[in-house]
Amino acid sequence: MKRLKRQLSTIGLSITMILAMTLSTTALAQNNEELNHYVATEEQNLVIQDRIFLMDDLFEDENFNIYVEDLLFAEFSNLFIENLNQARVDNETIMDLFPQNRFGEHIYPSFIGGIYYNSDGNLVLQLVENYIDHYALENSIIETLLGMDIIIEYVTYSYNYLNKIMDDIGAFAIDFRLPDSVKHIGLDTSGNRINVSIFPFNEYEKSKFLDEIVSSDSIFFIEQSEEVQNWILPTEDILEDIQRITTARPGGFLSGGSIGYRARNMSGDGLVTTGHGAFTHNGQVVSGLGTVRGHQRSGNVDAAFIVTNNNITLSNQIEITNNTLSTGIVSNFRQGDIFLKVGAATQLTTGTVVNPNAVFPGLTGQVHTNIFGSQGDSGGIVFSQGPVWQTAGIVVGGFGTSGNSLHFTRANAIQSAFGISRY
Repeated sequence: MKRLKRQLSTIGLSITMILAMTLSTTALAQNNEELNHYVATEEQNLVIQDRIFLMDDLFEDENFNIYVEDLLFAEFSNLFIENLNQARVDNETIMDLFPQNRFGEHIYPSFIGGIYYNSDGNLVLQLVENYIDHYALENSIIETLLGMDIIIEYVTYSYNYLNKIMDDIGAFAIDFRLPDSVKHIGLDTSGNRINVSIFPFNEYEKSKFLDEIVSSDSIFFIEQSEEVQNWILPTEDILEDIQRITTARPGGFLSGGSIGYRARNMSGDGLVTTGHGAFTHNGQVVSGLGTVRGHQRSGNVDAAFIVTNNNITLSNQIEITNNTLSTGIVSNFRQGDIFLKVGAATQLTTGTVVNPNAVFPGLTGQVHTNIFGSQGDSGGIVFSQGPVWQTAGIVVGGFGTSGNSLHFTRANAIQSAFGISRY
């Protein structure tokens, strides 16, 4: 994931001050090598609060908005973007060929290994070798796929098989029964395997995982010492700023973390943010903000839904960029696809999906990217590339206190967990 470089000479003194504060915020996080949720420390909160007030003067600056968009799309070549846009169209064409269950979810045929976007932005379709030999002449779906102008790879394992293995591992992860040596698990679509990161990296720990958790030739072990920590700051340290909030924008600062997006259910209108920061349980009344009407830090969701007080304006206008989010939700995630993030700490950054299905102690089904993030970004909005800015999810954390390893909880999982909808 690449962090956007800010060439600030044409923007003025206010932007220079923002950059200086951003650097000081990041510097506070450099000495911790473990994986933590991106929630700011008390010292960082003071920096972020001051910076947000400086930004208020810039929100309506058209040149600033254009400048940020130029930086965003400068991260990827025009050819990559062009290829990726076509790849997304091809992806929709392929998905329309697949049957759906009663919930409208696509059912992958057994001969599909996976679908991903490669480093050139092209779609790659994986077909399972064992099935191709038997069904290529009989199955109209395969005939259609083979007739498309896409890249075809032949692989060993099916999409359904790899996800079944991930589900089996996830059953151990959600109640913290994974061995201490296991740091992270990710479905590597392009590699047609499951990457299991362990430390110490030795034959004993590998055998222990295979014997106690799941045994499969699809498992590929990686040496990695970073750990995932559910780091929650004391509530009393990070609630003081809430009295100052009058407008809640996606990516804006909120109690040591960031605002995700606005949503509603039968309880009322509100906002989605992280479930591991100041907001700890359903029914929690937060003075100056509202009431927590949905909270989960388990399974595939780390989020809170807060029905806000009437004096707070809820907006779809993204903090920093001023782009307006659509009410659409991203429904599928491909390795190699572009997403963007806005958080209170590191603001606007962009990158691509590394693992569309990641598991670590306590959580399953997270999306692992190479987007840059830092402490203070937890709960921040993750959204798709324009021109239709769809909600993808909210920031959970990443390796170290900052770095190019941002993980996020999917918005569709949050919607399902809390019975909420975008508006």
